[in-house]
Amino acid sequence: MPLKFELPDVLCAPQLRAMAQVLNASTDVITSVKTDSETIAADFGLPLSGITLARAGQLAELASLAGQVARPEPEWINPATVGEVEHAAKTLQPLCAAFNERRDQLGRVFTDDVLTLDLESLCQRFQMVHTGFGKLKGQYRADKKTVAATHVTSLGTRLAAIRPVCW
Repeated sequence: MPLKFELPDVLCAPQLRAMAQVLNASTDVITSVKTDSETIAADFGLPLSGITLARAGQLAELASLAGQVARPEPEWINPATVGEVEHAAKTLQPLCAAFNERRDQLGRVFTDDVLTLDLESLCQRFQMVHTGFGKLKGQYRADKKTVAATHVTSLGTRLAAIRPVCW
């Protein structure tokens, strides 16, 4: 393996001792990383040959994912599907970012309880039934109270926020 740095032609004894200590410590670390990487690769049925330092990092990340509650699907680990998974991740990333941004915007107005509401029916009633004298009915007050219970904003802005939910 070629060195990525140049050694000086002349080194004094303290420098040589320090370099020897670093190399001795590095040998132990590299051996440990190699052993751990091969163990992880073998456990996942991946090839043991050609494990680079970058690949060892990927294997360590894979092992950490296996210890999490939300584990990757077993077929994702198949080397033949890695390209498809990377493509899916690149496609989903902007969608997830947009979702999170929209959720944050709505979170300033609504609590998570709004997700349990039958918004389609509520919107239809607010648009078709709860107009004019329909606002005097008990169902309007009940629907208004249901929607208001999911707001984090003050009473003055609650009614103004109902219409955007319907769009």
